[in-house]
Parts: sequence; C-alpha cells; structure tokens
Amino acid sequence: MSSITPSMTENLAKVMPWPYALCDRKGMVVHCNDVFTRLVGVENSLESGLNIGEFMSTLQAGLQLNSLLAKTEKQAWHGKLKIVGRQNLAVEVLLQADMDTPNHVWLIVMENPVVNGQMILNPRSELRLLQILMDHTLDYVYFTDIHGRFVITNRAFQRALETQYPGQEVGKSIMDFVTKETSRWVSETDQEVLTSLKPIVNHVGLFQIRNGGAHWLQTTKMPVFDHNRLCIGLVSVSRDISEARQTENRLRQAIQRAEQANQAKSDFLANMSHEIRTPINGIIGMSELCLESDVTPDQDRYLQTVLNCSNTLLALVNDVLDFSKIEAGQLELENIDFDLRESIEDTMDQFVTLARDRGLELALKIDPALPSVVSGDPIRFRQVLNNLLSNAVKFTEEGEVIVSVRRLSVKNERLRIEVEVSDTGIGINPTRIENVFDTFIQGDSSTTRKYGGTGLGLSIARKLAKMMGGDVSVRSKLGEGATFIVELEMGCVSSETENEMITLEELHGCRVLIVDDNLTNRQILDEVCRHWGLSPATCDNGVKAIDRLERALEEGNPYQLLLLDQQMPGLSGTDVASLVHSRARLRDIKMIILTSAITQEERLRGSTMGIGRFLTKPVKQNALREAILDAFGLVIEGAKTSDPFFPRGHVMITPPADTSSLRILLVEDNPINQEVAMQRLSKLGHEVTLAGDGIEAVESYQSLKFDLVLMDVQMPKMDGLEATRRIREIEKSIDRRTPIIAMTARAMRGDEQICLDAGMDGYLTKPFRAAKMRDVLEHILERMEMESRATVSGPHYNPKAISKELSEEDREDMYLAARMFHENWEREFKSFNSDGPFDYNVMQHYAHTLKGASGLLRAIRLGQCAACLEDAAKRHDRAGVIEVLAQLDREGVLIRASLESFLLRS
Repeated sequence: MSSITPSMTENLAKVMPWPYALCDRKGMVVHCNDVFTRLVGVENSLESGLNIGEFMSTLQAGLQLNSLLAKTEKQAWHGKLKIVGRQNLAVEVLLQADMDTPNHVWLIVMENPVVNGQMILNPRSELRLLQILMDHTLDYVYFTDIHGRFVITNRAFQRALETQYPGQEVGKSIMDFVTKETSRWVSETDQEVLTSLKPIVNHVGLFQIRNGGAHWLQTTKMPVFDHNRLCIGLVSVSRDISEARQTENRLRQAIQRAEQANQAKSDFLANMSHEIRTPINGIIGMSELCLESDVTPDQDRYLQTVLNCSNTLLALVNDVLDFSKIEAGQLELENIDFDLRESIEDTMDQFVTLARDRGLELALKIDPALPSVVSGDPIRFRQVLNNLLSNAVKFTEEGEVIVSVRRLSVKNERLRIEVEVSDTGIGINPTRIENVFDTFIQGDSSTTRKYGGTGLGLSIARKLAKMMGGDVSVRSKLGEGATFIVELEMGCVSSETENEMITLEELHGCRVLIVDDNLTNRQILDEVCRHWGLSPATCDNGVKAIDRLERALEEGNPYQLLLLDQQMPGLSGTDVASLVHSRARLRDIKMIILTSAITQEERLRGSTMGIGRFLTKPVKQNALREAILDAFGLVIEGAKTSDPFFPRGHVMITPPADTSSLRILLVEDNPINQEVAMQRLSKLGHEVTLAGDGIEAVESYQSLKFDLVLMDVQMPKMDGLEATRRIREIEKSIDRRTPIIAMTARAMRGDEQICLDAGMDGYLTKPFRAAKMRDVLEHILERMEMESRATVSGPHYNPKAISKELSEEDREDMYLAARMFHENWEREFKSFNSDGPFDYNVMQHYAHTLKGASGLLRAIRLGQCAACLEDAAKRHDRAGVIEVLAQLDREGVLIRASLESFLLRS
C-alpha cells in the first residue's frame, strides 16, 4: 500500500476523468479518486480502511463482489454494480488485476451511470469503452489513416509489434516495425481496401517483425467513413492462426502418408490377387483337364472334390479381395450404359445348373415397365444380385427361388428399382436378423459348418448397394424362407418396349395356353404374354391342357400357341406335345418347351413332333419373344448385337480358310498356365502358338497370321499392354485387325478399362473355366463362319446373283429394299455425318432400320456396320459412332453403286 505516494495520488486524481478505485482482494480500499467518492455518495476519502462492499453490490442474486475481487486474474470482469443507498442507480464497471501488484484490483467505472437500464454516453466515454474492449480481445486490432499511419491499436497488436511502451506506434506506419515482405503485403491489402472501398475478408499472410518473431495471420480489413461518407482510413482485425497452420501442415502430411499407405495397400491387393489366382488357375485347369480324360470312378470323385474345394477357395479369395478393396477405398463404380434385363438374366443363368441339381424351381419376374437400357455399373450390380442368389440357393433345400424386379420411380432421368430375391429355405432367426449384414457374421453359426461361407457376401452386397444410392434389407421367418430387398438408383437411358410391341403386332390377340405345375411360373408367363398383346390362359398339368385344347377347338376359338413346362408330375412337356401331335386337328398348334434340363433323346423326339424351340428356365424375355416369332415364321428383330467379350463391337474379322478351328497366339509366361491353356485349346481343336512374353508375341505376330491372341497382362521384359499397343501399330500397315483377349489374375479397379484402352477387345479374369474359354472361342468362330459362308457386301457384293437364288416373294422384297436404299441412302446418312452433337435416339432407330434393310439386301457387312452403329448409339459412345460412321460410309457407297446397276437391269 505504501508504494503510492500522496503526490502521485493527487496528480492521478486530477488527471483521471472517470471514477476509479484500487482495492485489495478482500475489498479494502487502497486508493480512489474524488470522482469515485462523489459517485458512491461519500464526502470524505475512502482511504480509511473501509470496504468497497459497503458502497457497491452486484445486481445478480448470489453473486458477491468480494468473490469477484478474489477471482479476477488475467481475465478482466466487465459488468454492472449497484450503488448502495441510491435507488435504480447502477454503473458499468471493469475489474482488472494490477499488472505490478497482483494482490491489488482496479475498479474502473465507465463515467456515465446506468439509470433505469439506460446509459447515455458522451464521445469521450465511447472512445474509452472502445479502447477497453479492444484491449481485452485476443485479436490484433488497429485503425490507420489514409496514409497508413496508426491512430489506435490494441494491447495484443502492441505486443505483436514488440513496442517498448503503449502509444509508441501511434503516428508511425507498419514498415517501421516489420520486414519488407510483411510490409509489402500489408501495404498492398491496405491500398486495395482504400481504392475499392470494399473490405478484404480472411486474407492469410506471414507477419514477421524485424529481427523478431513471425506469426501467420488471418486478416479482415474494412474502410472507415466519416459522417460525409468520405473514407478516413481503415480498421484491421487479425487473428493469429500459426497453430492452426501447423496443424493443417501436419494434417496435410498425414493425408499424404495415408495416400501413400493406401497406394501401397492397393499394390499389395493387386499382387495378392495375381499371386493367389495364378496357382488356383493351375489347380482348377488341371482338374478339369483330368476330368475330361479317361479316369476311374474313384479318380473322378477325387478330382471333383479338388475342383469343388478350389471353387470354394476362389469364392473366398474373391470375397476377401472385394471386401479389402471397399475398406481401402480402392473400389469405384463405373457409369456406363448396359441392358438391365440382360444383366439380370445372365446372372441367373449361372445358377440354373445348381438349382436344377438341388431340385429347385428358379423363376424370374421382370416388370414390363422397366427400361431396357440403363446407366450404372453392370459388374457391381450383377455382383450384388449374384451374392443374394448364391445365398438363396445355398440355404434352400426344396421349393423355389424367385427374383422379382420392378420399377419404383423415374425422376429427372434417374431410375429407382427394387430387386427382391425370395426363397423357401431355412430362414433367419429373428434375434439374428439385424446381424446378417455384419462382416464375417451369418444368421446362425451352425450354418457355417453345414453350408460353408465367410459371412462376407451380404456385407459386400449392402456396401455396394449403398455406393449405388440404395440399400439392402431383409424379412424372414425361421423355417419359412427369406426375402432380401435391394433398392438401387440408376440412370434411365432408353426403353425398347415400343420396338418389342411393334414386332409382335401381327400376333396381337394370339391365344396362348401356358402349362406349368408351378404357380409362380404361370403368373410370370401370363403377365409377359399379356404385356405383349397376346391372349394367355393357364393350367397346371398336361391332362387339363389336352382337355382345354379340345374344348377351345370345339368352341371355335382354338389356341395357336402352347408353352409347356418339361418337368411336370404325371405328363411331362414332351408327353403333352406327343399327345397334341397325335391328334390331327391339334397339329397346327405351335409348341415351345420350357425346361431346366433336357436330354438329347428328348430333344430329338420333340423335333419330330413339331416343337419349335426348347428354352432354358428361367426363360429370358428376348429369347421367348424370338422363339414365338420364329414359331410363326415372322421376322426376328432386336436380336442381340453386342458381344460380351468384345465391348468394341465394330471389330471386323477376316475369316480363316478353315472355320472349324482357330490359329491362336497364346502369350503367357507362367509354365502351369501355359500347360493348362495349351491342353485346353488343343482339345478344342485349335492350333496354338506359344509366346513366353510380350517381345516374343510381337515377333510371332509379325511373322505369322493369327485369328486370335490370348494375351497375359503381367509378364517380364514386355507386358501384355505394351505388346498389344505394338501389335495395333503393326496392323495399321497391313490392313488387318486381330481380336486380342486379355488374360489376367489382377482384379482391381479399372483393370478392364486399362486393357481396353491399350487396344484389347475383351477381358478374362483368371482362373477361367473351360466353359468360359469355350464361349470366347465360339463367339469368334460364329462371327468368322458367318462372314466366310455368307455373301458379303463391299466390292464383291452382287445383288443380281443373289436375287436369282431367291423365291419370287423374297426377290420382290429385295427389289423394294434396293430401290428405297438407293433413293434415300445419301440424304439419310449425311444427316449424321457431321461434327455437331449426335441425336443418339434418332441414330439408334436409323441403325436398327438399316440393319433390317441390310438383311433384305443380303448385304452382310453393311448389316454388321449398322449393328455396330446401333450398339454405339445405345451406349452414347461418340468415338465409337464416329469410327463406325466412317466404315458405314465406305460400305454404303459401294452398295449404292452395285444397286444402281441392279435396278437398271431389273
């Protein structure tokens, strides 16, 4: 207390214009000025050992002034206090600990009192209040005039400038305290605000004092105007973000390390995929080769066991790799156009044999309102459906597995669909139903022992569904089967329903009798036939069917078509067909057999009874439609033009001399894979040349002619991608393109697209089954055989010679088609041959019409080009369209020239 002399307090009392008092922590007054004594109503000085609490108290109940004095440390307290003995009189007060004597507290009153809740401030009070508020903020605040000189600064900014005393900076500019670089950006931002008269918000810069510390500041600057709206300077508020900046740098480095770790994980997964699949490929391949040779029954059983275990191991590897890719964020969805119905039907095809062996009925019900072409990821869509179907068949001992697909909504060209997979299997315990989608969890631990599995399938299905904007749910009762419901979102591209209806117009009202003992199948076929404009009826056995046919004939309203299930109790489908065929008045009825399996003997027997077609269940709608049209001798339109192994369907192939076998270049570095592929291809009757790496492949291709190249991707010296690029360069000078199919054990994101971008035409993932290899070869053989035996268009197209071999009716059709093509070709084709945007819907319709005309003209190559154009337009593939248009232009000119001569002579 003795540190303050009387002369100092006297001078201080005269200088200070606002009330103040200095107290100790217990509230005892050490010193105060006259203004304060007048305010609290005391005539004499309070410096006589009196307590401040006798004259002032808090407004808030329970809050004691002495408590505030005791707690005030570095943080000031700002609030209102009542003057004891004066009604409705309160003042704003600041309590601040003394910097030199922490045991003392300054009580400073904002000069004007608050009466009845209202304070009237004069300019001097406003300035003081502004200074107090500025000094108690952590941000750097200052005001400069239009010349950049400091007018007011707060305590935080003074500390940042490292000034020796408060006010040292007033009248000076920023360049007096900081480095040139800091001065430059501060001056530039100041000038921008003063020139534009607009604020700068959250500018980040390094604030560095000369020979001192540096801070990263986030600064906002605003112009200040006088009452005449003239700019008199600017105010700057900055926040020290050095710590946040360091945190950001650490986070950036952590993200970089995480990305490097993810890349390492991705590389590891790719190598894992390759290394694991390669030996599995050898096991499966050699087992299949052994089973195709002469083996004893015991050996056959042993090999089947090896093959089954290998398939189980492969499924496990696929699940683990897929799960790892999803968890590592390495799985991204494609967004391409694909045929939705075809994808569903092809997925179900994989379970036909297994379902038949287990005695299960496998049925598919597709909403007729579903668009034919959608956009999304067909591979992952099929994977979700595959996982659910696999579970349904696995856990169903008897009964049926039904897949139902329906449209939920279409909005802004976005389609939402629902897929239900229902079974009559063991069901799920209600207490476990919420856990079936958890990783490595199954509905009952006992099912793992009985049925096998990892518990990953449903988890993967749900994760993929969510990535596709949907989800998977389930409803089930123990012992009564389960229904898994998938909702997904896709792009809506186009629908071919109209084309289907046009094709079936001639059969409108055709009476169809559906004979099947399974109610679900009857309902599905009935709905499809009604959608096509046919007039169906159903019955559940052969005896009733014969009776219905007889009665309908007697009533003068006979049935024209009979759809027969083959596997029925009592009379089978072929038995019913035999009875129909034996009745002379029923022989005109067209018959189609629907079957899960049929023997060669039954097929031969059926052909003698006039059965038009045998279709495998579950029946594909396009296949059924084509079979019905074929049975009535109508033109089949809308046949599948795209090749699943050749996404770039515009590849033209030169047929070999002998189309019963292929000359194949096998490029493979692994000895086991070499042996498997060589044996498999040789057994199928093909001629194989082996190359151990990409360099040998290129050399072999330069010296020999091949019909097909099977190219491994990962090889030493030169990999398959580079070898493919070299081969495509060679082909530019020899006017020939040979299909190249990738064979790889890699199964990571984008691998297929990488192969296609390198110039390959298809993609097979190892290990591939004999059936998968056969499918690839059969597609190639079919295309080559068609070209080798059919009359081709182009320079060898001779319409006159073709017309001589036709019937009179077909000749008239050809002449009409020739005249229409000759008159309209140039005008119609030129409308597409431009650099502007394509109307893909119009182009697709044109290509479809041209394909039909090509058939009437017997111009095979022109028809192939038209089919490729239709496929490219359906996929909105601009590059593919442009390439096919060039081929179509050449073919069209040649055809038109040949037809001109034909029309003149006819």
